[in-house]
Amino acid sequence: MVLMQACSKGHSTPPVETDLGKPYALPTGPAANALYDGSSAGIYKGVTINAQDSLATFQFNIANNDERVYALEYMYGLLRDSMVRYKMDTATQLLKFPNQEDSSVLVRGNFFHSIFGSYKPYFGGNATADFAAEADGSFSRMNVNLNANQTLDAVLKERSGMQVYCYEGSYEGSYTNPVVGSDNGPIAFVLTADSAVVIQASKAFGQFFPSSGSVVVNGAFTIRVADGPGGAAFILIGTVSGNACSGTWTRDNSNASGTFTTHRTL
Repeated sequence: MVLMQACSKGHSTPPVETDLGKPYALPTGPAANALYDGSSAGIYKGVTINAQDSLATFQFNIANNDERVYALEYMYGLLRDSMVRYKMDTATQLLKFPNQEDSSVLVRGNFFHSIFGSYKPYFGGNATADFAAEADGSFSRMNVNLNANQTLDAVLKERSGMQVYCYEGSYEGSYTNPVVGSDNGPIAFVLTADSAVVIQASKAFGQFFPSSGSVVVNGAFTIRVADGPGGAAFILIGTVSGNACSGTWTRDNSNASGTFTTHRTL
């Protein structure tokens, strides 16, 4: 998409997508610059679920093609926000107050840590994202605050020969809570051709599950989610087909089982 400069009261002119609030096209190939495949610079994609069961997808552009460092938020099938990098307090590692855009030039190949927020006046958007990656791009992590709620998050670095895909959806099944019925809730994946990370939350039990991952072989994966209601792990068996990722789940030491269905969001 074309980027333009837009002014916002109290800020300078951060990069802002022209199509904010509109549907967007899913990428057909990796956007990552091959020069930064082994660097903290480049493209990262992630998913998040908040305590209200809202889901969102994020893309972090860390000086991938030029000096710009920003993030994009996707929600409800729309390009929701263009997020700018804000200056951090070096003592607390939190946002400086009053908030100031950080336009410093990134030293590619160094450890990266920053906080992103809406290009609108602070709290004008619905998310802030604390994002970090090691100098070689490994062990990337994000901590999102979405709609003023803490979240469960997963993120992967995209490389020039390894596109990252994000999927959002829901799961349901037979493990029953006498008050709210069968187990169900939101579920989201970050996937490449060879790896998968899942996050999920149970509406029936009011619980986040810890993020878990596995390898992907020929579009198929098995992920063991180490914790769950009652202490029995979820085992997710899934396949990726085009813009859908779906499958079945079972629980250790029980007859509980169900299905999950997700659609691609990035």
